[in-house]
Amino acid sequence: MAYAAQAGLRPWEFWRMTWPDYEHAVLGYQNKQEQEIRRLRELGAWVFQANGTKTKTGKEIQGAMLWPLPTDRATSEKTESNDAFLKRMAAMNYFKRPTTT
Repeated sequence: MAYAAQAGLRPWEFWRMTWPDYEHAVLGYQNKQEQEIRRLRELGAWVFQANGTKTKTGKEIQGAMLWPLPTDRATSEKTESNDAFLKRMAAMNYFKRPTTT
Protein backbone atom coordinates (compact mmCIF):
# COMPACT_ATOMS: atom_id res chain seq x y z
CA MET A 1 0.00 0.00 0.00
CA ALA A 2 2.95 2.31 0.63
CA TYR A 3 4.01 2.21 -3.04
CA ALA A 4 0.41 2.82 -4.05
CA ALA A 5 0.31 6.03 -2.01
CA GLN A 6 3.69 7.14 -3.36
CA ALA A 7 2.56 6.37 -6.89
CA GLY A 8 -0.41 8.67 -6.38
CA LEU A 9 -3.13 6.03 -6.27
CA ARG A 10 -6.23 6.78 -4.24
CA PRO A 11 -7.44 4.05 -1.84
CA TRP A 12 -10.47 3.17 -3.97
CA GLU A 13 -8.22 2.93 -7.06
CA PHE A 14 -5.83 0.65 -5.19
CA TRP A 15 -8.56 -1.73 -3.96
CA ARG A 16 -10.05 -2.08 -7.45
CA MET A 17 -6.71 -3.05 -9.02
CA THR A 18 -5.64 -6.53 -9.94
CA TRP A 19 -2.16 -7.68 -9.01
CA PRO A 20 -0.73 -7.12 -12.54
CA ASP A 21 -2.24 -3.61 -12.56
CA TYR A 22 -0.61 -2.87 -9.21
CA GLU A 23 2.77 -4.21 -10.39
CA HIS A 24 2.50 -2.06 -13.50
CA ALA A 25 1.77 1.04 -11.42
CA VAL A 26 4.68 0.31 -9.03
CA LEU A 27 7.13 -0.30 -11.89
CA GLY A 28 6.02 2.95 -13.51
CA TYR A 29 6.59 4.81 -10.24
CA GLN A 30 10.03 3.24 -9.77
CA ASN A 31 10.96 4.12 -13.35
CA LYS A 32 9.89 7.72 -12.76
CA GLN A 33 12.04 7.88 -9.61
CA GLU A 34 15.05 6.44 -11.42
CA GLN A 35 14.71 8.96 -14.25
CA GLU A 36 14.60 11.78 -11.68
CA ILE A 37 17.80 10.50 -10.06
CA ARG A 38 19.47 10.26 -13.47
CA ARG A 39 18.44 13.85 -14.22
CA LEU A 40 19.79 15.12 -10.90
CA ARG A 41 23.12 13.35 -11.22
CA GLU A 42 23.60 14.74 -14.74
CA LEU A 43 22.88 18.23 -13.45
CA GLY A 44 25.47 17.66 -10.72
CA ALA A 45 28.01 16.54 -13.31
CA TRP A 46 27.34 19.68 -15.35
CA VAL A 47 28.09 21.82 -12.29
CA PHE A 48 31.39 20.01 -11.78
CA GLN A 49 32.24 20.35 -15.48
CA ALA A 50 31.38 24.06 -15.50
CA ASN A 51 33.89 24.58 -12.70
CA GLY A 52 36.55 22.65 -14.62
CA THR A 53 36.68 19.88 -12.00
CA LYS A 54 38.13 16.65 -13.29
CA THR A 55 38.89 13.27 -11.77
CA LYS A 56 42.36 12.35 -10.55
CA THR A 57 43.08 10.73 -13.91
CA GLY A 58 42.08 13.89 -15.79
CA LYS A 59 38.71 12.67 -17.11
CA GLU A 60 35.62 14.84 -17.04
CA ILE A 61 33.21 13.90 -14.29
CA GLN A 62 30.16 12.03 -15.57
CA GLY A 63 26.81 11.63 -13.84
CA ALA A 64 27.31 7.91 -13.26
CA MET A 65 30.51 8.69 -11.35
CA LEU A 66 28.63 10.86 -8.88
CA TRP A 67 25.75 8.54 -8.11
CA PRO A 68 25.95 5.03 -9.58
CA LEU A 69 22.69 3.15 -9.90
CA PRO A 70 22.23 -0.62 -9.86
CA THR A 71 20.59 -0.42 -13.27
CA ASP A 72 23.58 1.26 -14.91
CA ARG A 73 25.30 -0.83 -17.50
CA ALA A 74 28.66 -2.21 -16.50
CA THR A 75 31.65 -0.33 -17.81
CA SER A 76 33.27 -1.88 -20.82
CA GLU A 77 36.29 -3.40 -19.14
CA LYS A 78 38.38 -5.90 -21.01
CA THR A 79 37.49 -9.41 -20.07
CA GLU A 80 40.13 -12.05 -19.91
CA SER A 81 39.90 -15.01 -22.26
CA ASN A 82 39.49 -18.49 -20.84
CA ASP A 83 43.00 -19.52 -21.94
CA ALA A 84 44.57 -16.41 -20.39
CA PHE A 85 42.71 -17.09 -17.16
CA LEU A 86 43.91 -20.71 -17.04
CA LYS A 87 47.50 -19.62 -17.74
CA ARG A 88 47.35 -17.01 -14.98
CA MET A 89 45.95 -19.51 -12.48
CA ALA A 90 48.57 -22.11 -13.43
CA ALA A 91 51.35 -19.51 -13.14
CA MET A 92 50.20 -18.68 -9.61
CA ASN A 93 50.05 -22.40 -8.75
CA TYR A 94 46.33 -22.36 -8.00
CA PHE A 95 45.81 -25.53 -9.97
CA LYS A 96 47.42 -27.59 -12.66
CA ARG A 97 46.31 -26.83 -16.16
CA PRO A 98 44.03 -29.60 -17.40
CA THR A 99 45.59 -31.74 -20.04
CA THR A 100 43.70 -32.63 -23.14
CA THR A 101 43.90 -36.20 -24.20
